[in-house]
Amino acid sequence: MTEINRRQLLLRGAIGAGGLASMSAILAACGGSSGIEGQSSDEAASEEAAPAVERTLGEKLVFSNWPLYIDIDDETKKSATLEGFTAETGVPVEYIEDINSNEEFFGIVQGPLSQGQFVRDLAIPTGYMAARMKDLGYLEQFDLESVPNLGNVSIAAPPWNEGFAYGIPWQSYMTGLAYNEDKISGVTSVEELLTDPALKGKITLFNSMGDTMGLLMQDAGYDTTQIDPDQFDEQLERLQKAVDDGQVRQFTGNEYTGPLAKGDLWACMAWSGDIIQLQADNDKLRFNIPDKGGQVGTDYMCILKGGDVYTSSVFANYVLDPVIAAQLSVYINYVTPVSAAKAEAEKLDPDVATNQLIFPDEATLAKLQEFDPVALNDQTYNEKFQAVIGA
Repeated sequence: MTEINRRQLLLRGAIGAGGLASMSAILAACGGSSGIEGQSSDEAASEEAAPAVERTLGEKLVFSNWPLYIDIDDETKKSATLEGFTAETGVPVEYIEDINSNEEFFGIVQGPLSQGQFVRDLAIPTGYMAARMKDLGYLEQFDLESVPNLGNVSIAAPPWNEGFAYGIPWQSYMTGLAYNEDKISGVTSVEELLTDPALKGKITLFNSMGDTMGLLMQDAGYDTTQIDPDQFDEQLERLQKAVDDGQVRQFTGNEYTGPLAKGDLWACMAWSGDIIQLQADNDKLRFNIPDKGGQVGTDYMCILKGGDVYTSSVFANYVLDPVIAAQLSVYINYVTPVSAAKAEAEKLDPDVATNQLIFPDEATLAKLQEFDPVALNDQTYNEKFQAVIGA
């Protein structure tokens, strides 16, 4: 996390927001709008009136997510979060790890949703995909009155999702650079990654446009929250040159992790949580935000058309409780949207709570931008990028 094949392997993790107030400012700047702060249910409002909701819990909740994006115990194969929700509400969760990429999942659900068929109650697309699905009429609005814990959210709602009506934050993530210290002393800039002769044929970039083009454009000093076509084309030519020069071995999703850990790759674009996971077995791996800045994005809980609005809303409220949010954060090491989660995480695992890649400070957060969600859903930009990476 931000787009195509962001988590194809089962190595998971990224950064955490830790309730830092500055996360609001950063994500407010994403998408080219100031956005709004996370609100209580009394304050939250969408541009459209939400339909009336029958507040009766369903017989079960059908929930699609990415692999290893919840606290499933390796031995029991059960999730404390899901088990706790069922114990509190009496609603069992049919939990399905079937989102391997945003585009792939969209391809699976688009047909049934367009025909008014039930697919899932709840799913976790990345922001740009959630925006696309909302525009197509594939999402239900949350019953925000049933989500009082929305007041615990410290990030901002993007323009497509005012009041968090169509998507409630699940986790956020960071894109930066990684390297193997056994192979190279360090990589601090995208320019170095693309041009250092020592790295020729020993780097990978992402096959997701927002991540790769986001880092290139930031390296050139451009604002990625509102993409300029000429700047995009300029940086695409720069990317094409690196490909033609043989600098880039491959464009990948998560599959860069194995070669990096083994030393087959010396450096690459990376998601910080992957590196946290890999460092447990290889302490020579390093992650850093490039000198000119890194990318950030958010995955959202979304109710698919025909899904159970009330039960999904009650579940969203449950996971926004600081204790539950900390429980999730300690396991998956992603950016929690809940401001009080850091204090709760300290009780569970002080090492996680003090890890700057999981709970970054304000200086780190100030380096992050999100890629323009409008551009991410623009066919012209995507076709141009796919042509360069050979997809």
